[in-house]
Amino acid sequence: MPKGRLRVVITYEPSGPTGRPIPLASLTDPGNVAHAARAAMEESVRRANVLSHSDPGLSEVERAEGARLRHLFGALIPGLSAQAARPV
Repeated sequence: MPKGRLRVVITYEPSGPTGRPIPLASLTDPGNVAHAARAAMEESVRRANVLSHSDPGLSEVERAEGARLRHLFGALIPGLSAQAARPV
C-alpha cells in the first residue's frame, strides 16, 4: 500500500456561478473511508445501469469509471481488493 492517508471530505456546493465548494467535514477513520469507497463504487454501478437504457455510450463511460474506482480503491484500501475485483 502506498504511504499516505486517505481522507473523505464532505462539501457543500452552493448553486450559482460563484458557488465554490465549501468543506464541511473530513473523515480519516479507515473504516469510514472504506465505507465511502464502497458507496462510491456502488453509485457508479447504479449510474451505469440507469444510463444503459437511455445512453449506452455514457453508460460505458460510467462502467469504465467504476472499473477505475475499483482498481484505485483496491490498491489503496487494505481488505477492499476482493470487493474491488467484482465486475460492474
